[in-house]
This record gives sequence, C-alpha cells and structure tokens, in this order.
Amino acid sequence: MKHLPVQPVLQFNGNLKKPSPAHSVVEQCDGLTLQEVSRLSHGRYLHMALGPGETLFQQGDSPDNVYVLISGSAFCYKIMEDGRRQILDLLLPGSVLGFSPSTVTHCGAEAKTACRFAVL
Repeated sequence: MKHLPVQPVLQFNGNLKKPSPAHSVVEQCDGLTLQEVSRLSHGRYLHMALGPGETLFQQGDSPDNVYVLISGSAFCYKIMEDGRRQILDLLLPGSVLGFSPSTVTHCGAEAKTACRFAVL
C-alpha cells in the first residue's frame, strides 16, 4: 500500500496551459456525479495508490476509513468457510466503500487494476 501526502483535489496538471478546476476534478474523479465531485473538491483527503492484486483491507479488519475509488477497478470479496473467495461487488470509479455497521469489516477489498483511492 502506498500512501501519498495530503493534498487538495484541485491541482495544476502540467499538460494544461491553465488549470481549470472543473476539468481537473472531473478528470480525476471519472464516474462521480458533479455534486459528488463538488463535495470532494472542497475537502482535503489522502490519496492512496494500489497496484493490481494489492489489498485495500481484509475481511475482519477494523473499519478505520471510508474510501472513494477515483480511478481503476477493484472488487469486494468474502472468504468462505472452505477457503474459497466469493466476489460480492465490482467497484468502478465513484464507488464508496469502507462503511461497516460493526467493529469489523464483513468483506475484503482488492485492486483488480492499478487504482487510486481518496481516503476520507
């Protein structure tokens, strides 16, 4: 797991001649509604990058954070009693995960492709 420093959502992209807040945020948060992008753009959060096959959290971990998938794809899974893994949900940009009604998570989450998450 690679934790990147806290930084605002709106950043100058060297490929742009002039930073455009709406363009930069929409580019980073493809899949989110404009209202969701607006809410994220007013806050600060940690960025987390995962490579394919890396685990965001495991079944039974303490739910310490809420995550928003910014780019890439991931999935949530549950380990069955016989050791097999059951895929519960496919996650695409805009997916929110990490909420748990108990003190432990009921599933795990793993990156399918290179992913970037906002950690709230």
